[in-house]
Amino acid sequence: MPRNNRNNEQTAQARIEAATRRASQEGRLIDLTTARLIAASLHRGLGTQLHRFAATGVMPQGSDYQVMRLELDLTAKDEPQIGHWLSALKEFFSDWAAKDREAGK
Repeated sequence: MPRNNRNNEQTAQARIEAATRRASQEGRLIDLTTARLIAASLHRGLGTQLHRFAATGVMPQGSDYQVMRLELDLTAKDEPQIGHWLSALKEFFSDWAAKDREAGK
């Protein structure tokens, strides 16, 4: 892996760790930037729903949302060591989806 990519990955991981820890300590959800960083770190390839969310910050709707949640569940099984990232991202998505339902979207 090129050196710059490795440095970027390490920087992203450090930011995710700090942001998830801070959100947990403060009893709040992660922010959009952290959610996108986690999605960028965990997506299973270009064109997946997590990849699209990471790239755009736009929450998928309907069946695309369900596909994204399934992608997270599969990642949780494959990478249990980052369970706290997955939990934070799932809580973020659930909150966003609930707000969309309340708004009638």
